[in-house]
Amino acid sequence: MKFPSTGLDFDLVFESKHAQSKLLMSMEPGDLNGGTIRFYKVEKYGMEQLFNGNTTRPEFLLSTGQQIVSMIRGYRRESTSSANIRFMYEVVDSQCSQYKQMTETENVTTVLLPDNQALQTLHQYKCVNIYEHHDVSARFELRLDKFKAFINSADIMTVSDGLSQQCPPLAVIERQLLDTYWRTKYLQSTTNTITVTYESRRVVNTTRSDDNLIGIQTVYHGGNYKFLSDELTYQLIIDMNTSTHIQSNPGIYTFETDNDHQLVLELNASVIQPGSLDHLTLFDVYNNVDRDVSDHHKLITLYSGSYGPSIIPSNTNQLKLVFHQRVDYQLVVRRVLRAGNCNTTAAWRSITGFNVNTQTTKTCYLLMPGRPDRTNASIILRWTELKHATPDDWIALYKGSMYDNQGYEFIIGITNIGHMTSMPDVILAANETYKLQVWRSANSWSERPLMVTLSVEYTDRAVIDKNMTFTDHELTVNTQNYPGDYPVGNTFQWLLNSDNSMGSEPKWTMALVTFDDIDMNRYHSLSVNNQLIKRNTGHKHDQLPADMVVPLPFNITMDTRSISPSDNHGRISARGIKARVTPANCGGAYTVKLGQELTIKGVTTGSQLDVRCVLTVTAQDDPDHYPFDRNLVLTYPPYATPWVVYDSNTLRDDRKIKHDHVWNYWYTSSTNTMVVLLNHTYYGSLYKPTFTVKALDMLLCARMCDNGQRCLLPNFWCNGVDDCGDWSDERNCNPTPTCPPRVTNRGAWIGWIVLGGMTTLLISGVLVWAVVRYVNRKRNGYAIRIE
Repeated sequence: MKFPSTGLDFDLVFESKHAQSKLLMSMEPGDLNGGTIRFYKVEKYGMEQLFNGNTTRPEFLLSTGQQIVSMIRGYRRESTSSANIRFMYEVVDSQCSQYKQMTETENVTTVLLPDNQALQTLHQYKCVNIYEHHDVSARFELRLDKFKAFINSADIMTVSDGLSQQCPPLAVIERQLLDTYWRTKYLQSTTNTITVTYESRRVVNTTRSDDNLIGIQTVYHGGNYKFLSDELTYQLIIDMNTSTHIQSNPGIYTFETDNDHQLVLELNASVIQPGSLDHLTLFDVYNNVDRDVSDHHKLITLYSGSYGPSIIPSNTNQLKLVFHQRVDYQLVVRRVLRAGNCNTTAAWRSITGFNVNTQTTKTCYLLMPGRPDRTNASIILRWTELKHATPDDWIALYKGSMYDNQGYEFIIGITNIGHMTSMPDVILAANETYKLQVWRSANSWSERPLMVTLSVEYTDRAVIDKNMTFTDHELTVNTQNYPGDYPVGNTFQWLLNSDNSMGSEPKWTMALVTFDDIDMNRYHSLSVNNQLIKRNTGHKHDQLPADMVVPLPFNITMDTRSISPSDNHGRISARGIKARVTPANCGGAYTVKLGQELTIKGVTTGSQLDVRCVLTVTAQDDPDHYPFDRNLVLTYPPYATPWVVYDSNTLRDDRKIKHDHVWNYWYTSSTNTMVVLLNHTYYGSLYKPTFTVKALDMLLCARMCDNGQRCLLPNFWCNGVDDCGDWSDERNCNPTPTCPPRVTNRGAWIGWIVLGGMTTLLISGVLVWAVVRYVNRKRNGYAIRIE
């Protein structure tokens, strides 16, 4: 529309000819040559508001009835140029079109739609609902949780971020995408205005359910952000604490970008997270922007009063933050190009691959979010591939810690990974957050990408700590993967205890620990009940520790937190440990002085006495004698259960002292150590498991037996009993009725008896042969020959 340059004052009237309709107009930029325009019979704008058409104009024009009146006044009549202005208009339905200014409330407002009576007369319709909040800091959120379905299958809903129809739409929602996409999405405006347009170009269904509703809710904290093609970062400033507006629901912020990029959340790791001092949940981070996303997509939970990681990579093109506390917070969301899964986040039970290419990037990070609600769970890192590594490449693992003012605790640093042939499992506590860093050396001669592939598994069991309970059997303790490389990166503990909950007998009170194998990295340590065993690389069999008797409960602890290759072959692990643990309720670890007697009795529990005794006995060193110039003698009462006695400080060698005769009630060691085992059940018998152990100086012995098994005192020689086991204690004795010659006479009588028996058998055989021959002849004589 053009106006004469001389200027003219006139009014324009726009009118819809349908009684049940309104006009929706927009004014495009124009030049009134200094003139002004005002509107009458419109929503929001009164007659006192003037516009010049160029720098000022209304965002929208929605009639209150069928008409819109515009009053144009020109003041520069001397101008030689012509004034012009342009209007865009359309007809909308009056029953379901409105402009509404919202106040400070969190109640859900219902978007107007045609009722059933209007649907009976309409062939097509267009509903426009325009909302504006008087507080410029407020935002609107579209709620589709109660919107069951479109009235007609071809209906379209358009949501615009603003009041003007020229604003780009936030969403265009159609029936086929309602349930599969839009119902699960957060749709929030970026300003305090929003426009919802519902359009049906052909009315087929003339009824609408009263509970089929589209909602609009006011929010003060939250928003949806989409990266444009030229945007690299969003710097988000959250003022939930300083803001005067209270919001009961969480503040939700979503970020999206194209499929060729991923999003990385950057935080200040050196600053303690704000909020409550009770270490409550501050905010959750997800790699999915859906409304009802599961914990499968949760990357990490950050807590107030603790340190967070420096980066949180999403590994997807989406990122969602859900704030649960009113805090002031600043963060940066960065869009980065995906490069072979570099900068990734370990999902729940996922396989994650690294591909560090020297031509694109030299450092990659893998974030392993902690799950504080899983205090008895573990993270297992299993390395499945390590290729193209050079000697200068390295891998590091950090743990976030609220006690470290730098935000990280260094756990693993593996250098020279090019020399390594394999990597052991790494087991970590699942309630901590870790960051794994793979670094490609700047001096790398290889242009091939460094490939590190590993699986990150979150288990529902505590792999680090293992509780073991005795019933009535021996237990075996060994490191995971034994005899393969044991896991590293943590302190592993086996807690052993007796099961006394059922009130069964016996009650185990102690245990004998026998280490059959110990092979560890020299930087790792092993202890029993906090008593350090030994740091060594590859214990030889004769260098393993002696057996030990410890009270129940007790723990075996293996510390593998310090990780470094222990040799030039790049091994940071080894076979580990293997131990046998035998429960008992009698015995202990004893040291016996020279000439001292030690008496031990079983303990009765209830009506039945089940006794399992385990002992380690050592003869105390005497400064006047050499260490092995003494032995131990164990004596037990007649008719008692024989003992199993080892002539060593361990069961490992299986050096049992032989027990040859039922009337021998003692065992004698050849060294100054002895391990004793006894299993005995008592049902009221007089013979209880009582025994004594005495340390004797070997110089007091009369003579060693020829087999070297025993050293006998004088009263055991020439007593008519084979105490040595080879009769060497009965040789060269004075002739007496009880001396060994008795054995010779006894053997002679046995010889005569054997000779007589053989003669009798010979005579009987001859007689049998003669009888058989006679019978055969008689048969032949009575035979009848038939021609």
